[in-house]
Amino acid sequence: MSDFVDLCDLSLLYGNREVTNRYAGRDDVLVQGPGQSKVLVGAECIDEVSAKLVMDSFIGRGGNGCFSASAAFVESPHDAFAEMVRNSLLEVYETESTMRPLIAGESYAKYLEDIHRQASERNGHVIHEGSDKSRKDLVRGGPVIATIDGRCGVPKRLEYPFPCVWIIRCPEGIDVEMVGDALVVSAIGVSDDLAAALLEAPNISNVYLGAVPTWESHVCVPHDGFLSQFLMRAKGVIVSDG
Repeated sequence: MSDFVDLCDLSLLYGNREVTNRYAGRDDVLVQGPGQSKVLVGAECIDEVSAKLVMDSFIGRGGNGCFSASAAFVESPHDAFAEMVRNSLLEVYETESTMRPLIAGESYAKYLEDIHRQASERNGHVIHEGSDKSRKDLVRGGPVIATIDGRCGVPKRLEYPFPCVWIIRCPEGIDVEMVGDALVVSAIGVSDDLAAALLEAPNISNVYLGAVPTWESHVCVPHDGFLSQFLMRAKGVIVSDG
């Protein structure tokens, strides 16, 4: 691939973190890396509406796309909200769903081991661990819900090839630096200052304010990755009253 890139005047690449790091800093390459989409929940919105928003954002449309939420930052010191998300999941999610990816059982076990380890290192734990054996040596992975303390740092790996969301407790509030890179950030009940910071952040491609799931799309809101972005930065914005 590098030979093709070197022959082009401008290149637009989609890839994992390795690809992103390899081409970082090149003015002739526009890299679209991992989605790492997220939901932010303000202290005044620790309720069922926000829990359903997180649930829908991480399992909606298969739960393993770049627009699927991999983390939810919550302005709360305890795990009650994570339990609300789990309850919302149990109300609507059918374990026999065929939308979840098939994963080799051995690989899935290693993924789960990694999630448990990262959660325990950050004063958290896994509160939901779903899987269904589909056929010999294969399982339908997820959904998985894990909770951690945001003061212990964000996990090095957020995304997995199945529906998985980290509920990150942020009792001291959420700031744009801890959110990091994201294709989509859906924020509900956050302060005006945080909302403004999200809109200004160059490493966040789309900002949805209100009860808008991260996978939401609209013809007027571009996904990302247009050649015009070599000339100017584009950002999609959706504002909902809900």
